[in-house]
Amino acid sequence: MYNKNIPKKIEQDEMLLNFWRLQLGITKVADYINRLYDFESSSKINELYSYINDSQLELYLEGESPLPFSSNSLNSTDFLVDTLDEVPLSIVVTSRNDTHVERMADRTQIFINSIIFLAEKHQVNLELIIVEWNPPNDRPLMAKQFNFPKNHPYLCIRIITVDEEIHNRYDCSDLMPLYQMIAKNIGVRRARGKFILATNIDILLSEKLFIEITSNRLKKGNIYRSNRWDVDRAILDISSPEQQLNKAPELCFQVNYKHGITAINDRNKRTTILQNNPANSDKTSSLHTLACGDFQLLHRDDWHKVKGYSELDAFSFHLDSLFELTCYHADLKEVIFDDTHPHFHIDHTIGVQVNTGQYKTKEQIVFTHISMITLRSLDLRQSKEKNFFINNSINWGLAGYRLPDVIVTLPSWNQSIQYKSIEGCTKAPASLVDVMKVNSIVSDSETDQCLECIWERIALYINKHSKQRKIYIWGAGVKGEMVKQSLQNKNINISGFILSDASETSGQNNSLSASQYFSTMMKESFVIIASMFYEEIIELIESREGKEGLDFINSF
Repeated sequence: MYNKNIPKKIEQDEMLLNFWRLQLGITKVADYINRLYDFESSSKINELYSYINDSQLELYLEGESPLPFSSNSLNSTDFLVDTLDEVPLSIVVTSRNDTHVERMADRTQIFINSIIFLAEKHQVNLELIIVEWNPPNDRPLMAKQFNFPKNHPYLCIRIITVDEEIHNRYDCSDLMPLYQMIAKNIGVRRARGKFILATNIDILLSEKLFIEITSNRLKKGNIYRSNRWDVDRAILDISSPEQQLNKAPELCFQVNYKHGITAINDRNKRTTILQNNPANSDKTSSLHTLACGDFQLLHRDDWHKVKGYSELDAFSFHLDSLFELTCYHADLKEVIFDDTHPHFHIDHTIGVQVNTGQYKTKEQIVFTHISMITLRSLDLRQSKEKNFFINNSINWGLAGYRLPDVIVTLPSWNQSIQYKSIEGCTKAPASLVDVMKVNSIVSDSETDQCLECIWERIALYINKHSKQRKIYIWGAGVKGEMVKQSLQNKNINISGFILSDASETSGQNNSLSASQYFSTMMKESFVIIASMFYEEIIELIESREGKEGLDFINSF
């Protein structure tokens, strides 16, 4: 399993391979801590964060830095294209014409139609850049698949294409069809607007938000954020962009705030993670990183100051949060729009196939990416130095390539795109470090402390909310055994394991197949997920009306 999916650079190095496997086990640690609700005070949790915040990691923090800090020699702002004074905003998204979520074509067309509608209604000059990364060979290009007006009084729509040959130069190219953050950097680097918004193809901007971000009230030196409202996919069946935007607030079922996810009927309570989670200490950066990759808006100079998103050759988990941290340490002020200026995210599921007695994911792939523990360490290092890391070289955004750039919708204000050559740019990857080196800054003591924090939290939660139910662990691998042993050490009785494959239960005492759990034990059991496929398992349980916190939690 590991040998099939590890990055190419480390598959022959046993030491790196072992470290990579370790990272699989701790990647979700702090992310899980941030997702849990209603925990009572825990001495172990407070000990962990006191340990970090009181600089008891001093010796470790003084070690070799995984990235260079900002300096005059690294702070060049070399634009590939000049700004257009008449264009206040460029919107950058990336996609490819595939079916990785249900009704992907409908989602894409609705997004395009919404931008067309808003630009015309509010008579604002606007640029929409779609970076089409690694187009599938067996499907039409986006310019042919979707409906774009040939002309528009205010809106310019450009499609910049990154072909399969470029995609295949990256180590994880066989695991990931699209490098989201590198693709967004491509659009940012070639945008002509004064301000540049990086967002996603399944997002709709509310009218008030659109008016605000295309006004002259935005300021250089800020990173603007908006709360994401998750809306039911029924919005896909509404034909008109105006009706979609009017109906979206009614279809919203939860809001992603800085302090955590809140159900729509509880928005006025605001008593969730921020007050109770020791991770949100005043001694460390407290930023709106929840779903931040769906809306990050900066002046073009500020995008260039921090050199865009990290272009690590890895899955994009947490790279948007890393960008938010980088901006903070680069003295860019985080400005969060209030609830009258939301953006809407169209809900979707992860592709899952379920057979009798068996649980399968559509693509059983393990991705390498930076962990939340790593993010915290990077935050601490930047705070200590009072400076910010430079993640990319001058090549960021594939500046060394002349990529196909086609205007599919021509605005009345159109000017030809004049690219400039940047001295020193090459076609080499832009990331100044690989993901292994970044993750290696986390010490063994941090890992042990954080894992202990997890066991303490899970034990507290079970004793408070699920003491009368049978406790099962979904996943009997190394993670499952670790969870079982650690919780038994805290006097939590584990009834057994839930196994995806029914054929495996014969050799496991007190174990259930997934089908047995759903048919006979779901109502009287509480599940702790200890599997790398936790997202798919969560979707599976929730499809049968299971509730996170009430019927299951994820371990890490």
